[in-house]
Amino acid sequence: MESSSNQPLFSSGLDAAEVEQILKRIDEHIFLRSIIQEQSGHDTATAGVQMPVLPSLDDYTWRLERLRIVDAPLFGIGSFSPKGIVKWLLNVPIRIFGRKQLFYNREVLELLNVTRSQFLALQQYASYTANLSESILQLQIEVAQLNEQIDVQKIKVLSEQNEQIASSQDGLQRWIEQLANNYEGHQRWMKQLADNQQHVTAQLNEKQDRQQRWMKQLADNQTGQREWIDILQRKLAMVALDLREQRDSQHHPAQELLEPRIVNPEVYHRKIAAMNGKLRLNLGSGERPRSDYINVDYRELPETDVVADVRNLPFAEGTLAEITSAHLVEHFREHQMLTRILPYWKSLLHTDGMLRIICPNWDAMLRRQQDGRLTIHDFKLLTFGGQDYEGDDHFAMYTPETLSDLLTAVGFNHIEVRERERMNGICPEMELVAYLQPATLLQH
Repeated sequence: MESSSNQPLFSSGLDAAEVEQILKRIDEHIFLRSIIQEQSGHDTATAGVQMPVLPSLDDYTWRLERLRIVDAPLFGIGSFSPKGIVKWLLNVPIRIFGRKQLFYNREVLELLNVTRSQFLALQQYASYTANLSESILQLQIEVAQLNEQIDVQKIKVLSEQNEQIASSQDGLQRWIEQLANNYEGHQRWMKQLADNQQHVTAQLNEKQDRQQRWMKQLADNQTGQREWIDILQRKLAMVALDLREQRDSQHHPAQELLEPRIVNPEVYHRKIAAMNGKLRLNLGSGERPRSDYINVDYRELPETDVVADVRNLPFAEGTLAEITSAHLVEHFREHQMLTRILPYWKSLLHTDGMLRIICPNWDAMLRRQQDGRLTIHDFKLLTFGGQDYEGDDHFAMYTPETLSDLLTAVGFNHIEVRERERMNGICPEMELVAYLQPATLLQH
């Protein structure tokens, strides 16, 4: 039969952490109860309480062992003597009819074993409880001693703190008095500094005012000098250009310019008749003549109607309805166009006439050269001209804005930019039309 002496004192569905928490609360409760009883004057009553003592199990164990040895109500058989045989025969009916008694005996024995195990467990619990009570009592004594030490230490610390506070208060009072004295001195020093600052500020403001007046006078003088220098520079530049034009005129006077010549009078007069008094010239026609215009070029080429210099044309002032020039203005210096050629062309137009100029757009050329659409060789060719013959040189380049400014300076009142970047082979060209009168008057 298996013994149950190793079974736990008690079993529960709680986990170990919850059991530990319950035991801590029991310990705290016992500790607090002992302190309360000490403070209430019940120490003697508590000290008289003792753990009950359980009876000894020696006699119980001896009797249980005897019950285990006696297998009653059977007879013990010592040998197979006649007496032993009689006992054996008497055991047969007992074994047959006394089965329940045997079962009962075994159950009683098992119950007694369980009871013994429970008694052992109770003895262990009583021993544990006694030890725990002694530990709690010892702990209470130590806590009481510790409280006494803490009280003594508190009194000592409070005394030292009071002394330090008193000393600190004295020092703080002296420091406050010194700070007050310093503050008064600082206030006097700040007042003196403010007075000095006001005096210095007044002097600085006065000096700054004088300096600003002097700087303004100097700036006015410099502005006037700059304006005068700019005017003088422009005048010198104009004089230099005028001297250059006069020198060129002296070397090539008007009478020495190419004398105009009509190549085919019959064709020339037929074109003039077809225009019904609205004469239209195509200056610098070259290899691009216009069938419904009078084509004028310095060279006699196929379909050239008049061989002449564009600065000396065989037409009277105010007789032309339109002058068209394609890739011609870049062959003259800009100052020459401004002072001689454009005013001359303007004088040949009647009041409702117009001037059409087609030439390279230098801004478009630069953009195309920068982004790789125009090679440096083609850019040089378009900028300086082919230079294949005399007069095939370029002296100026324009954009729509710079050419409009040039036409406005000459006296054209209305300018239209009809094309900004139209490709003519490798050349991005522009087309501008300039009128002598505003567009509103031309419509009427």
